[in-house]
Amino acid sequence: MPDTFYPRVGITLLLDGVSYMVMAWGATGLTLLPTRHGPMLLVDRPTVATAMRENRMRLASPAVAVMSPAERQDLVRRRAYCDGFLGLEAQGEAERTSASMAEAIARLASGSMEAEVASFPRPSPSTLRRWLHRYEASGFHDLGLATRAPAVGSRLPVEVRRALTAAVRSYASQERPSMAKCYDRLQYAVLALNAARADEGLEELAVPSRSTLGRAIRSVDRRLLVAGRYGEAAARRMLRRR
Repeated sequence: MPDTFYPRVGITLLLDGVSYMVMAWGATGLTLLPTRHGPMLLVDRPTVATAMRENRMRLASPAVAVMSPAERQDLVRRRAYCDGFLGLEAQGEAERTSASMAEAIARLASGSMEAEVASFPRPSPSTLRRWLHRYEASGFHDLGLATRAPAVGSRLPVEVRRALTAAVRSYASQERPSMAKCYDRLQYAVLALNAARADEGLEELAVPSRSTLGRAIRSVDRRLLVAGRYGEAAARRMLRRR
């Protein structure tokens, strides 16, 4: 694992040996929810940086290994172009116009990516724009870039879609929580968002319905759900039975 990582909303990470789900990541720091029990934990940015530097905070094992080689390759390609473009955009060197995006894509493919990734087919500006929309809506989680990424909740506000993604990831964890418990977490996350929005005088966000969460969970590739809840070995056995 690299020395640092972006603590994306919806991922599961370990902090001092305790498993947490990332519920929010903003200017003040991380909002973490224990995957087993306990109240939400707020961790400011300096503490996050220190914990990562001292290897006290790290990613939990992902379920990407159960994807087929072609799916993993496509995920790597999409993530490389999205992360590369976002980096150029953050530096003021790219915009989301077709002309600027085409120039950024050519620039990324010609020099700033790994040779293996650069050899993949280049996306068009409209394709990269669609990937970015899904990537950002999922809280910069790989789930948003998966070939069969869920479209459920696409009309919800970005903050709510991220909370919905986090609830889905919670369901696909080794804790194996019920859908009811995941919905409680979704409600809790939106309440936390609304508390912050109230301080800024912003309009309150609506909590998605239980059926929306259910559809979001059912739309995820079943292999990833099995791998998350029961381990990669169980997912591989399921694939062999097909």
